Amino acid sequence: MSEHLPPGVRRRDPGADKHRFGSRGPKSTVMGTVLFVAEMQRRVPLRTKLVVFVVLLLVGGAATGAWWMLTARAREQSEIAEVLQLQYSEGVGRARKLADEARSDEVRIQAFGYLGEARDADAVPVLARGLETGSSPARRAAAEALARIGPPAMSGARQALIAALGRAEPADAPQVAYTLALLGEPRGIDAAIEHFAAGRLQRLAVYDARRFTESIGRERLVELTRHADDAVRQLAATSLGRLCTSAAVPALTGLTTDRRREIAVAAAASLGECDTPEAGDALVRVVASREDLRGAIVRAILDDVGAPGLLALLRRETDAERRLTLVGHLRDLRDPRSADGLAAELSTATGSAPGAFRLEVGRALASLGDNRAVPPLLAEISGEDVVTIRTAALALVELGTPDPSAAATLLEAYRQRRDVRPSLLLALAATGVCPTREMEEASRDGWTLAAAVEALNRCRTPRGVTLARELAARGSPLDENQNARIAALRALATREDTASLATILAVVNATEVDPRVRAAAADALGAIADDATLERAVDTALDPNTSRPVRSALLRALFHRTPPSAIGRLVGHLRAGGTSDRTTLAALAVGYAAEPSLEAELRQLLEDERARIPAAIAVVMGGDAAAAARFVELSRAERSLDDTVRAAYATHPPVADRRDLENGRLLRRLRQLHRIRTLGLGEYWERHVRGLRTVDGVTPAELRRALSAVLTGTLPEPREIAAAALRELGERGTLLATRARGGPGATEADRALRYEVGTSEGSETTPAPVPPPR
Repeated sequence: MSEHLPPGVRRRDPGADKHRFGSRGPKSTVMGTVLFVAEMQRRVPLRTKLVVFVVLLLVGGAATGAWWMLTARAREQSEIAEVLQLQYSEGVGRARKLADEARSDEVRIQAFGYLGEARDADAVPVLARGLETGSSPARRAAAEALARIGPPAMSGARQALIAALGRAEPADAPQVAYTLALLGEPRGIDAAIEHFAAGRLQRLAVYDARRFTESIGRERLVELTRHADDAVRQLAATSLGRLCTSAAVPALTGLTTDRRREIAVAAAASLGECDTPEAGDALVRVVASREDLRGAIVRAILDDVGAPGLLALLRRETDAERRLTLVGHLRDLRDPRSADGLAAELSTATGSAPGAFRLEVGRALASLGDNRAVPPLLAEISGEDVVTIRTAALALVELGTPDPSAAATLLEAYRQRRDVRPSLLLALAATGVCPTREMEEASRDGWTLAAAVEALNRCRTPRGVTLARELAARGSPLDENQNARIAALRALATREDTASLATILAVVNATEVDPRVRAAAADALGAIADDATLERAVDTALDPNTSRPVRSALLRALFHRTPPSAIGRLVGHLRAGGTSDRTTLAALAVGYAAEPSLEAELRQLLEDERARIPAAIAVVMGGDAAAAARFVELSRAERSLDDTVRAAYATHPPVADRRDLENGRLLRRLRQLHRIRTLGLGEYWERHVRGLRTVDGVTPAELRRALSAVLTGTLPEPREIAAAALRELGERGTLLATRARGGPGATEADRALRYEVGTSEGSETTPAPVPPPR
């Protein structure tokens, strides 16, 4: 049915408006849109309008908030990155603010870590709030930082830690429990022991068995000797010795019959550590009743206890051979705590071989630098056996402490025993007494010539210098093996006599000379040459027309010292790249210099493909932390670089002298080598540190004392390095004594004692956390 409209009215075409807007251009289109919107606004209810407005407002606000949060997060990330590069004294204030106010958990966790490494006691309230308001990872990081700060400074966080333990999740519970246990809080100790039994506590980066057991306390440890879990009983067995009193002896004695062999051995070793009469008697009874464990117990005492345990056995042992073996262990251990016990044993030397016992005691005391070694050693020098006399004389040389009272006996033996004269001559010089006539005679005898040169040098006589120059210049027909000439060059090096420079340079430039002699001349040149001479040595060494032996010797001299004015030329040679022997030696010289001003340039050269290999050789000993990390990364990625750098250090043995020890350059080298070691490449560290046993002009006892002084110093990173070096040198006795004494260096000594060598790279399998250099 059709629709009827009034006269004059036509039906409206629905598309007409659309066509009109389209035909009238943009203006009309905009106007139409406005009209359309206005029409729609009249038709839309007010409530709907309000809802749309609110939705638009929320969406806009959310977008603005998200943008603002992203911007704030970027600012926080940038700021924490800056803080992490600052010295602790400069960065802790900013780190505290970020730890308290940052919105990003990641930033807060990094700030917590920085504050923990800084041992910042003022950060304890901030870290406590982090325990209350943070996520599980943040709680863990805050608790770890508090553990690094340690008691009593962190005591203000006790309540926050108790609360955090109550709501801890599996990921952060072990760390919170451990940190609370360090405060001696029973709830924390109970929880920590449970986590220890489950093997979780030991995996914490900051776990320290000594701190943990000290917090547990002696009485609770005695209770734990009866714990059902094997690991907990072993913890008690290894810890009670250090915290021992007479009351703990029965508990340890009971553990020596434990069904687990390792627990029984640990308990016996702890009896040795107790160092009380009751514990010593108990230890001897255990060893007598468990002959099957004797070797393991002695080994455990050597590894974890040291002199007190060995002396406890020695005082009660009656078998002569076993007594001799125990003294030999003490001599090899070089634990300073053994000196008084060894001296006391001299008056009770009994058995089938008292002479051998006296000799071993004297050698052990001499290795400690203790002058009580002199009487027993002199007694053996008055005997008849050639090997015994030579051994006793060399022990007096090792003693390194002048004792003129020994001179008469040594001189008499020297006059009567030609077959041991070289050793006796060196022992005479070590006493500080220099018989001129005998030394002059020795200098005319090929059998004693090398010893005479060294003895005259030790005595600092004018004749010593004259003889050394003569032998260095022409050698001697009395000594076909050139030993005297090498001894002469070493003597000139220790004198640092610039008047001998011409003689030494003549040896370096000689066309035909024994390689060992040339190396000794190079070392002497590096020891005594002035800057002008060494600068000329650089020019000659870098000249392609210089013969290879001479070039090698001149660059070896620079291993000892490179003038600041010449380092730039060596670095320029590295920049040119290449793998020639000249470039390799120049790179080694730059590395030995360990010059801080070169660190930025060496980092840049590592990124230059042409100069990368020589730069890598130099970085091993002379770069900074960033260069060490980049070197390790490149070594793992580029086989050719790795092979070339390894070959450079394998071909050229480590070089060092007394000045390196005295001026701090050796410590700077060790710092870089230690960084590379902790990153997984231990070969360079091991090779260099073991080479320190032959530092020119430095006795093993002097090196040990120097490193021990660093170990007990005030700065954490040098302590870590010194502990690792003593470990590599086999100075376990020094580390055990430092750990037992407590105080500065005890923690670092403990870490070094627990160090394990990996099977492939010689790196740590469980590296101790080392803060970045500040």
